[in-house]
Amino acid sequence: MESSAVVDGAKQMGFEEKEIKRAITKNMKENGKSFSTLLSLVDAILADNGDDNTSSEEQSEAPTAPETTLTFNTDQQSTASELQRLEMARFCKICRQKEAVVVLLPCGHLSCCDTCGKEITKCPACKLAVTDKVHSFIA
Repeated sequence: MESSAVVDGAKQMGFEEKEIKRAITKNMKENGKSFSTLLSLVDAILADNGDDNTSSEEQSEAPTAPETTLTFNTDQQSTASELQRLEMARFCKICRQKEAVVVLLPCGHLSCCDTCGKEITKCPACKLAVTDKVHSFIA
């Protein structure tokens, strides 16, 4: 798997390595290039439900009733873990204690709380230099 700031950022956000690899592989097949921004990688991971990229070995095996039940339970667990990951994404990427309410410019990432936002000079998601900060109110 590639080792880059984009991949590292996705890992720090809590995405699993297999999800990252699947998104990168799909993008390489479709576009012939890797992701240039963390946002584009995260969008691809969230857009990919994983069903269309199963290996030929997985496709050739016919599932039995117990495996179908396991798959259903795994889907529920995946949904629960995705929900947990999305809830954690709302928290400050620096202290992970408070809700992220500061939008960093020019990248536009909602990355940190008010306290951590006062000291930040680089975006924790994409490492771009911060030129301005905007407090956001999320209902």
